[in-house]
Amino acid sequence: MSSHPGESSVSVLLVYSWNDVTRDPCRDTLRLWGFRSATTSDGEEALRMVAEHGVRALVLDLDLPGVDTLSVASALRQHEPTRDIAILATTRDHEGDVCALARERGCDAVLPNPVDPDRLAAELEAILAHPGRRCAGA
Repeated sequence: MSSHPGESSVSVLLVYSWNDVTRDPCRDTLRLWGFRSATTSDGEEALRMVAEHGVRALVLDLDLPGVDTLSVASALRQHEPTRDIAILATTRDHEGDVCALARERGCDAVLPNPVDPDRLAAELEAILAHPGRRCAGA
């Protein structure tokens, strides 16, 4: 795994729940890849953070309890300033319908949960390097 210093200005918001606040493998790996990141488990806060902090990429856990994360993706795609944000979804449900719905609602890629942190970073890098290109499927 190599560091990508040119990507240090990219801000990634992870919309998911991680119980151990001292060690989060996804955030740790994203930092090694040169990404800056923040987390939230609240959909409304996610929309606010994207608007206020110039977030360029979003990771949405479709399995997050009590949050309709696909509504977050749809809202971002319908709002001009956030229409082109990179959106990567993660899910435990590997049914084709879930992946198709995620893409229909605006997700650029869907990865299986639990997510491999290096694959997450690589997919984010690919999406950001080629805006509008659909990447991986679950």
